[in-house]
Amino acid sequence: MKGTFVAVCVVVVGVSVACGVVVRVVDGHIDMSGKETWGQQHKSEMLVGDHYVGMKMARSPEEVRAFWTSERMKSAIPLDMELEEGDGAERENPRVTRGSCSPNYDQKENTTFYNRTPGVAVGKVFFRQGLFNTAYVCSGSVTKDNYVMTAGHCVYDPLTGFSTDFLFVPGYYEGEEPRGSYAAVNLYTTSGWGLYGMFTWDYAIAELESNVEEVAKGKNFPLVVNLDAGSTVYRSYGYAADRPYDGETVHQCTSEGCVIDLIYSTIGIYCDQTGGASGGPWLIPGKTDSLFFIAGVNSYHYNGPHIYLYSPYFNSDTQDFYDAIVK
Repeated sequence: MKGTFVAVCVVVVGVSVACGVVVRVVDGHIDMSGKETWGQQHKSEMLVGDHYVGMKMARSPEEVRAFWTSERMKSAIPLDMELEEGDGAERENPRVTRGSCSPNYDQKENTTFYNRTPGVAVGKVFFRQGLFNTAYVCSGSVTKDNYVMTAGHCVYDPLTGFSTDFLFVPGYYEGEEPRGSYAAVNLYTTSGWGLYGMFTWDYAIAELESNVEEVAKGKNFPLVVNLDAGSTVYRSYGYAADRPYDGETVHQCTSEGCVIDLIYSTIGIYCDQTGGASGGPWLIPGKTDSLFFIAGVNSYHYNGPHIYLYSPYFNSDTQDFYDAIVK
């Protein structure tokens, strides 16, 4: 680690991560060098609750869908949260502890995945964000009715504010939209991410124009919190789009929560998913083959080889946030 800071590299205008905009992070939140975040400056313009901040989308769902032509979807780039740590030697960070990780299970899902659980409720997210309204991609999943859960940084940039033209495509597969596309009418993230840029609370919910659960064959992922991460086996899903992946299909990693990042109070699994997977769900199976619960979202990784992928730890704060938004 270089001093007390960690750097987050965000890919912009198609250039590599190393050439992107670098945002300093200290003690788990984005360092604004004494300046207020966008949310602190514009709090009066937002939807504000006890556990969230949000924004009503300016453009209609029809305008959002018209914007996202197949060419724009294809050219959108992955929004990646990569934290720099020394020379990429994550294992040397004294503030990261771990147990024993099971072997990484990483697979490209085949076409049948998108017609069964959980694939019917996992989707690709398209949106614009930043000073240049750059077109980005992330991942997300249906949590109930017309609500989709994703990463906080996919709906809100602490430097420039809320994303625009947010579109969720359930079951996206190699350019196809088998279940249509759904625009967000409201975006919500946690107060911790929206006001302070803290990775501890890097998750969000998009309220869509209509009930996407109906086209997802009635499937959704109810929230589960306060798990024993070290003994929980998570399945991470996402549309990884940085090399060696192309973002056209879902990839899965399966691993115990074998890393605790003490800087951010987050959980890590053994997984090499790259940018574009952000916001994809961490699922645990229920008592039947058709029941899954969401217990995390893809949030960030450290630079160098993508050995571990991290998620905020879902706890009572997450439940309060969820209950304040999802009706």
